[in-house]
Amino acid sequence: MTPHASLLARHEDRSPLAALRVFPPVVRASLQQLFAYRAAMLLWAVWGIAGPLVTLAVWSTAAGPKPIAGFTREQFATYFILGMVMNHFTAAWDMDVFGWLVQYGRLSGLLMRPMLPVWQAVSDNVAFKLLTGVVVAPAWVVLGLAVRADWSVVSAGSVARALPALAMAMVLNFLWGYCVAMVAFWTTKNGAINRVYWSVAMFLGGRIAPLAVLPPVLQAAARYLPFQTMFAFPIEVAMGRQAGNQIFSNYLLQIVWIALGLIVWRLVWRAGLKRYSAVGA
Repeated sequence: MTPHASLLARHEDRSPLAALRVFPPVVRASLQQLFAYRAAMLLWAVWGIAGPLVTLAVWSTAAGPKPIAGFTREQFATYFILGMVMNHFTAAWDMDVFGWLVQYGRLSGLLMRPMLPVWQAVSDNVAFKLLTGVVVAPAWVVLGLAVRADWSVVSAGSVARALPALAMAMVLNFLWGYCVAMVAFWTTKNGAINRVYWSVAMFLGGRIAPLAVLPPVLQAAARYLPFQTMFAFPIEVAMGRQAGNQIFSNYLLQIVWIALGLIVWRLVWRAGLKRYSAVGA
């Protein structure tokens, strides 16, 4: 057994509960570290607003006085303002960071800790959302009023139904992004693969446009892939555009893709760690 494989075996001897016990202090450490890079954190948070604003401008102009695929100009505004919220809560950047950890051997230090490196990534993710959320939340409110979004389509009941979808979307986006990131064990530099994955996720996830405006064939394909459950699904539920069995089916779809993601993560992590050679160490 290689040294890194033996480290993995030692980590797996610890239950997930053991990792959860040390998780709060790890999050506090992540918050302290992020405070040292406040300007960079703010820029990343602002980008989560800028992207949906650009697409909002495009689709609001295209809609004009007539609805497109059932969306009025005001409902496009609602969709993309809610998209800003989704961008913030589902943000994950491990596809970029993990390749750097492998390429420069920084993963070795994380492997020496008493929990798997994925928990550090989760901690940094949670800390980022907590730190920047208090800054961007007022901006969501101001922009939601400025663009005259149609908030009549959003109700307390629809928001309550959207919250489980949002929670699972956060897990899905992080989990599958991490799985793609681990390709770095074999390629070292995985930037091209990351861009392909992200491009597909943006198009079929509803980030560039609501799924309703896509051709029927692409809509049908998107409904069974995980990308729409990472973004469009919670927004559509909050806007009352999904109900009953459709919501339940998408909840199940999220659960299935989370389960598949956990299986893929475990298999790829074990196989990748056996190949890890700490290139830059």
